[in-house]
Amino acid sequence: MVVEFRQQKKKQRNLLIVGIIVILITVGVLYFGFLQDKTVGIIEIEPANSIKEVTIDTTVFENPFFAEDKPFEEVPAFEGSIGRENPLTPF
Repeated sequence: MVVEFRQQKKKQRNLLIVGIIVILITVGVLYFGFLQDKTVGIIEIEPANSIKEVTIDTTVFENPFFAEDKPFEEVPAFEGSIGRENPLTPF
């Protein structure tokens, strides 16, 4: 009897410790993840008329590696019949 009572008390103590740890983790996640003040700095957007000039550097394409590239061939249109009228009918 005494051994069973001690084992049950030990199980309850372990369960209580695990429960407290779960509660602390939940509170930590809620505080640091959701409830903490998330102030973000104000983003300043420049008006489009203040942009002077946009330049694109195309000197990369002068590399001999890119000179070997060839455009894709044009794919011919499909010729022939296109399957059955109702593909769900049995053969």
